[in-house]
Amino acid sequence: MLLSNNPHFVFDTFVHDALKHMFGHRESMCHYKPGINAFYTDFLLSQRHLADLTEKYQRAYIDRWSVHAQPSGTARRVSLYDDMFETAFEATVCVLFDKHLVTPAFTDAMRRFIAKDYMLMSGIPHYFLSDIIRTREFMVQALCTWRARYGETSAYASDLLEEREKGSRTRWHTDITLTDRDLAVDNFVILYASSVNTFLMMFWTLYHIYTTPHVLATARASVITYLNTHHDSIEEYLGQPVFSLQQLEDQTYLKACIQEALRLHTSGFIFRDVVQDFEYEVKGERYLIKRGERLVSNPAFLHFDPVLYPNPDTFDPDRYSEKKDRHNLSFGGGVHYCPGRKFARNEILTAVIHYLVKYDLEFQDAPIVGFGVGTGTETFADPATLVGVKRAL
Repeated sequence: MLLSNNPHFVFDTFVHDALKHMFGHRESMCHYKPGINAFYTDFLLSQRHLADLTEKYQRAYIDRWSVHAQPSGTARRVSLYDDMFETAFEATVCVLFDKHLVTPAFTDAMRRFIAKDYMLMSGIPHYFLSDIIRTREFMVQALCTWRARYGETSAYASDLLEEREKGSRTRWHTDITLTDRDLAVDNFVILYASSVNTFLMMFWTLYHIYTTPHVLATARASVITYLNTHHDSIEEYLGQPVFSLQQLEDQTYLKACIQEALRLHTSGFIFRDVVQDFEYEVKGERYLIKRGERLVSNPAFLHFDPVLYPNPDTFDPDRYSEKKDRHNLSFGGGVHYCPGRKFARNEILTAVIHYLVKYDLEFQDAPIVGFGVGTGTETFADPATLVGVKRAL
């Protein structure tokens, strides 16, 4: 119901509240613009732009990994959560902006922001949220500084932000004078949306693959076989870690692993605000839904339905081998289907392939995992989860 084009409820007001309370946009920048969503959809689903973003991300990921990794052949005990966050977030920064914005302080600020971002939407008076607001403003100011110092000379690493800014100036916000802070907050929103959930899905996909022996064997064999078929040797891949869009699309089993991790660990909700009273019937009972109320749906009710997904608590990528998954709402659906879903999947594939080819992981502490229908918070990765990492090849 929430994903249909229903005249009784809208997504606009939730977007307004998120932009205002969570990201700190001024009121005149918070009004929902349908054209912005259409822009993201057209841009991110375009083969040309998707290919450009994906290639840049793969190169940036390996570059940032080399910064954080130990010397080749060295076994190490690390937090996989931290590894995923640092490498994936900094790679995203490089792709959207450039490496001048990558600093330990900026990375740590995003880590602190995403740990408490939900509080900004909770209704708690901002007087009690001074730490998280200071963190947000530090990042916005860092983006303002980057724009002033490097924005004119180096432009954006990706056309995405350049085209987004051009649209703000010429189409969506022509009724106001845009400030540097307005554009920096826009940049922050895009950076947040491009990174905050991706690294978590990298973590959970790798966790389930490496703790399910038969899945690990199948996943690694599928990648090695593909590399031996499409590259002269695995060593060629190790030296040139870039897959084309089609080569990533060919990773059928790995995509199924990602889909299954998304099913088990999607922690977000779907929100719609009611704009006119209506009645809704559920199992013979009729309910009056009043104007002004906010409807919230948890995808886990579908994702753990044993009718749709037999043995729903089990990580089973093979469940997608014979039929398309039409019930997974990890990326939403309908007119607000996440426009960045294909790029997000390619980001996750980059990390999964990298680890499968190069490293063995041994989980020495189990993360906190609580499958089932709940608030979603039980699906967050525990930063204290440690893994032993050693070279596989």
